[in-house]
Amino acid sequence: MLSFKQLLCVVLCVSSANVLATVRVVDFDLDANLNRIQNGQVIDDEYADWGILISSCNTNGVAAAGTDRVTGVCNDDPNAANPDYSNRQAAFNTQANNTQDPDLEFDRVNGNWVGAISGDEYDRLTDYKSYYADIKAQAGTGGGLWTRPGNALILNEQPCNATSCTNPDDEGTRPGGFFVFDFTDGPVDILNLDFFDVEGVERTDTTSPQNLIYFFYADGTSDSTQVLAPGNNEYARKDFVSTELASLYTNVTKLVVNLPGSGAINNLIVKATEVPEPAGIALFLSAGVILLRRRKSK
Repeated sequence: MLSFKQLLCVVLCVSSANVLATVRVVDFDLDANLNRIQNGQVIDDEYADWGILISSCNTNGVAAAGTDRVTGVCNDDPNAANPDYSNRQAAFNTQANNTQDPDLEFDRVNGNWVGAISGDEYDRLTDYKSYYADIKAQAGTGGGLWTRPGNALILNEQPCNATSCTNPDDEGTRPGGFFVFDFTDGPVDILNLDFFDVEGVERTDTTSPQNLIYFFYADGTSDSTQVLAPGNNEYARKDFVSTELASLYTNVTKLVVNLPGSGAINNLIVKATEVPEPAGIALFLSAGVILLRRRKSK
């Protein structure tokens, strides 16, 4: 018969195998089913199979009555005074030339970077690439999509139809609006988020909702941290694991990311919050009780 230590090891192994710890990288290049995302494509349910739904609100400078930058509510009622505009969250191809927003262009021609932003330093960022291993192998890309920004997510300035925005261009008024990420398959840990072309002048008051990222947790509470403002034509990475307390970025059911002005986001990396399945815990407790009873009966 197995000893108590042996049984404990078996049960813990079973429980560990059932721990939810899947890492997902929302990079707006490939959707959850490895379909290539097109320039200007409206991003809403592209990651639904990963339990992620995306929406947005373009506040065009001043939020309408009923719009809430904290909880991610957008009043886009056309009958309202100065309505806001929902669902203008669109992919912007940073490798394209002659776009409506050259500040977001990363491109290489004949081996040299062109456009407003230099990509040399971005290419050298490697701290997050291990997260891409599984999906890179499935897509057969060899990592080419991940050595430079690729698509980023913007709040489009002009109206879009249900699926796409023509000639995508980020909203330039201040503040621009916000993105909302709903995690429908359970809470996640937010590991990373990249910011592009957010000017410091757009974020002078860092305590206002328009300059904050809001985290909503499974227990009904919430917290926030500041949006990064790397500057005009620049980019920066918000590595939550390295820069924030775990209590901020873990067990999140909804994320609201405000943009204080123009700019874009990329590489939202999430990991399902690690919670052992109840069945594994019950198995361990039951086995322990049985062993103790047998030992007492001897």
